[in-house]
Amino acid sequence: HPNHSLICTQTLINEYDNEIVKLRKDLHAAREKNGVYLSQDTYNELLQNLELKNTEIAECQNDQKALEGKHLQISQQNPKTLKP
Repeated sequence: HPNHSLICTQTLINEYDNEIVKLRKDLHAAREKNGVYLSQDTYNELLQNLELKNTEIAECQNDQKALEGKHLQISQQNPKTLKP
């Protein structure tokens, strides 16, 4: 599939081009020595990732609480089935 190969190549070139732009921004920020040596884009990306991970953690904690509640309810209804 030559067309598929061309699309994959173009996608890779675009990804590499984006990475080069990002690295150039990071290098420029490091050379300026303004404290944190990240470009604003990289910093914003890190913040977005942090928010996403915090949301995922909160969802997991809520799921865990719900499962613990179900476990408690089941163990109270059937105390003989959950002997250690």
